[in-house]
Order: sequence, then C-alpha cells, then structure tokens
Amino acid sequence: MALVYFITIAAVVAGLASRTPARRGAWLGLSGALLVTSGSQILKIFGLVSLVVCVFYVSERYRRVGLMFAVLPALLVAMPVSDSEIKSAVDFSIVDKCAVIVPNQPYTPSQCYQDGWRSIAKQIGIPMSLKMVTDRADADPTGPQMLHCHETLHGLGYLTFESGYSIEKAIAWGEPYIHNCSNGYIHGSLERNLYSKSLAELHDKMDNFCRDWNIAEGTAMWISCVHIVGHAIAKNSTRDPEYRWLENLNPCLRIKIDQSMCWGGAFMEHFIDAEHVNKVMSGWDLKDAYAPCGDLPKEWGELARVYCGMEASTQIYKTVKEDTKAAFDVCDRDASESPEILRGCYLGIGKAIIAHEEMNPAKIKKKCADTGAGDRCFEYAAWMYANNTTNIPEAQTICEGSSVEGREACLKGTAEGNSAIENTHN
Repeated sequence: MALVYFITIAAVVAGLASRTPARRGAWLGLSGALLVTSGSQILKIFGLVSLVVCVFYVSERYRRVGLMFAVLPALLVAMPVSDSEIKSAVDFSIVDKCAVIVPNQPYTPSQCYQDGWRSIAKQIGIPMSLKMVTDRADADPTGPQMLHCHETLHGLGYLTFESGYSIEKAIAWGEPYIHNCSNGYIHGSLERNLYSKSLAELHDKMDNFCRDWNIAEGTAMWISCVHIVGHAIAKNSTRDPEYRWLENLNPCLRIKIDQSMCWGGAFMEHFIDAEHVNKVMSGWDLKDAYAPCGDLPKEWGELARVYCGMEASTQIYKTVKEDTKAAFDVCDRDASESPEILRGCYLGIGKAIIAHEEMNPAKIKKKCADTGAGDRCFEYAAWMYANNTTNIPEAQTICEGSSVEGREACLKGTAEGNSAIENTHN
C-alpha cells in the first residue's frame, strides 16, 4: 500500500508539472484510480471524485477545480490513516457470526473465521488484519476467536502467498506475532510456499531454506521454519506413488539446529492426512495405532519417537470417542514399548484434550474429573496448555483438580511445558 501512495503522489506532482490541461487531466485520472485501490474509505471517495474531475479538467472553465482535487488527495495520502478509521470501515459481522456456528458441521467455525478474515484482509491489508486477529484473541483468552486464531492466521498466511508476496515480506509482517496463536501466520505462509516445491527441491535445499530466508538459527522463527519443512516433505510424499514418506524424511538429518522439529512437522502431517483420519473414523485397530513409531531409525534420536507417539495419540483420542481414561489406558497398553513413545502418547492425549475442550481451563478440568482418568489427565493437559499459551497461571488452575499427591508433578509440568519446544509448532 505504501507503494501505491508513493506512485499516487508522483502522479499528482507530474500532473502539476505538465504544460497542457489534457496531460494534467490524465495524471489526475491516474492518481484517482490509485486512490480507489487504497484501504481507506475517505481516500476511495477522493479517488472517485478525482476520476470524475479529470474528465472536466481539459476544459479551461474547470481547471482550477481540477487542480484543487489533484492537490487534496495528495495531502490526504501523506496523512496517516488511524486504526479507528480503518476499523469503522470494516464489517466485522462476517467474523462475529462464526461464534454461533455449531461445531462438527460441514462449515466449521474455524473455516468461517478463515474465510471472514481473508475477506477483511483484502479490504484493509494483511498487516492490519494480523493485528486485529491477535488483539481480539488476546482480549478473550478462553473465547472462540482465541480457540480458532491459529487456523485464522494460517488463512492469512495462505493469502500472503496467493497474493504474490515474498517469504521475506511475510517474515517481516509475522515477526511481531511470533508468539501469538502458536505462530499460525508464519506457518501458513511457509506451508503454501514449501508445498509448491517438489520433493527433489525440498531435499536439495533441506538445510538451507530457513537460512536463505535470513532466519536466525535457534529462534522461534527458525523452529517454525524447520517444522514446516517437515510438514512439506510428508505432504509432498503423497505425490509419491509408493508413499515412501519415512525414507523421504532422512534428509532431516542435515538440519543441525532444532532437527527434531523436522520430525515433528512430518509426523503431524502424516497423522492428520485424510487417508489416515479415515482409518480412525472407520474403527482403528489400536494395536497398530503407533506404527511406525517403534521402527524409526535410531539415528533420528529420542525426540523423533516422542513426536511420533504424540501425533499418533491425537488421533487415538478420537478413536476412543474422547474418553480420556480409555485414551491413557491405550498409552499404557500399546505405547509402553519405549519410554519416548509412552511420553509422547501422554503428551498427545493432553494436546487432544485441551483442543477438544476449546482451550478452556474450566472445561479441561471438568473433562479430566468426569472421566476418572486420574492425575495424568490433569498433569499432561496442564503441561500442554502452558506450552500452547505460555499462560502458567491459567495452566495451574487445571492442576487444582489433581490429588494432593499429583499436584506437585502437575505444577512442575506447567513450568516445563512453558519452556519446552515440543508443541510450539502446533
């Protein structure tokens, strides 16, 4: 938008410097057309007026009037547009209605928020929309806009790619919101970019994508980037007739910093793949629920098995119809072959619980209490809540449901979850 403003001012200046009324009218017409594309309603109005006046400007009689309307838009362009002015021009009803949509319908609340904010972003720009989404989510930490803000920002990330903006531009826009909504905006932007690559391209530049975008190693932005690289490999492996997704993941070993995030992204993508989810919904054999977690190459390390167990468990929770006790029993029975997979299983059930209970601590606590899942339910749900939100005080309220014996481990888990990276990718 800044480029549009600059060109508009240049067009007005060129018009004023022109020697003939016809040329001045032409330049005024250009400035009017550019103003019509701006995000401000006031500037749009002046743009339309300028277009009308340019028609008359070629005549001597209307020359002074035309000059006035050429200068005024230029002055307005130079003035900052306030947030309140932009907000007053936006119809928020297209997102406010999303809160009353019943979940599990064909058109979900999440999709409603994504569609609504994409529409708003086309009016006011992506950066302002990012700010509004995160402000609204922060203002209601247990409300529907916080619950769906990660997916909403994913949608704005997709729009960034579809609009032709560079990854560098997306990173600059997303940097202030790196810790908001589990960094959904950067995830969406990077996903659309990397999903468009072939497997050969991904493998060739596996250890350089994030570095080439000038992302500093070890930062939250780097973690997100490596995570999405893993997503992209698993996603693009579906184009492989033999679906050799595990074999295709071997180049993750070339990423030396936060390598585990590559595995994490890939396992998430695999276990939420449509074909895999169909198995879950049709009645999954839970004995195979953790395949291939127990057969991962040893050189991938312990965290790879943790991630595998965690992402598999989010689907297991659906298979047991959200029965938390039954889900933890599956962990103890079928995921105990390795301590890493077992830990991942517990974390995954905690992750599934907080998602299905809409990130609401009171609902999470009640869910754990009603199903008799015991202290593990409170502990791992609180761990994941702290990890997702970095809100330790809220997470600790979940621990109030624990027994006296389990409360210490639960409270310790909130501090550990807040500082760990296991689920910062979402």
